[in-house]
Amino acid sequence: MSGLLERILSDQSIVTGMLIVIAVGTLTFAYRHLRPLAGRRQSAHSRNGAARLAGGDPWMSPLPPLATGHPRPAAPPDPVWDAGSVEVASWILSEAKALAAEIRHEARDEVAASLADAKKEAAELLRQACDQAAAKVAAAEAEAAEARAALVRLSSGLCEVAANLHGAPAAD
Repeated sequence: MSGLLERILSDQSIVTGMLIVIAVGTLTFAYRHLRPLAGRRQSAHSRNGAARLAGGDPWMSPLPPLATGHPRPAAPPDPVWDAGSVEVASWILSEAKALAAEIRHEARDEVAASLADAKKEAAELLRQACDQAAAKVAAAEAEAAEARAALVRLSSGLCEVAANLHGAPAAD
């Protein structure tokens, strides 16, 4: 599973796509819920409401103050982007980038730990393979020594037979 996570987080286009999806969702939320706050003076009550929206998550910084933009037409066909919207979008993108960087850092740490574990396991497997190879070489050397000893015995037996044949009288 960590291999898939590593590939996903190392692919910049996937990370960028995830950031865009997060940013669009957050912008939609901010536009729908924070838009009434833009363009008017914030009372202490509405500032506390915005602070409650931004608070709670330890990684989020407080919302930037919304700039007052141009008055909004009565029924625009498309959303109007003013300075407040741009500030909120910039804040959302910077928070998303910071969170993505933190996730990539955690993923790198996890990958490094997995790599260290894999190296330890590989070293152990290599040690076991070396031990098995040494045992097989020792067994092969012992077999070769036995074969040499058998060959020497056979050779000396043949030499005795040849000596007996040379020194024995010929049979009629």
